[in-house]
Amino acid sequence: MKEYWETLNTVKRIKLILSLISVLLITIFAFQNWEKSEVSFVFFSLKVPITLLILVAMITGYFISSLYSFKKIRVKENEINELKKKIEAISKDRGDFL
Repeated sequence: MKEYWETLNTVKRIKLILSLISVLLITIFAFQNWEKSEVSFVFFSLKVPITLLILVAMITGYFISSLYSFKKIRVKENEINELKKKIEAISKDRGDFL
């Protein structure tokens, strides 16, 4: 571990230390909030640890935002392809070659 530490520059050392502190704080948070809470859905209810509930909510939010971002990227890619086709058509009409 000492050899690995010596190969890191200052910025990477700081990132490693902050990452370790974050993992420690998240672990402490998880253990402190492991008591179960009742969550009611439309037709049923469950008793779920608060930490697990937060984790599921975060993962669900990540996937929803990823799907939204993917849709935006696809729209932009389609627009780029259409503009490339227009440029190619104009270049052929003028006799230019890109």
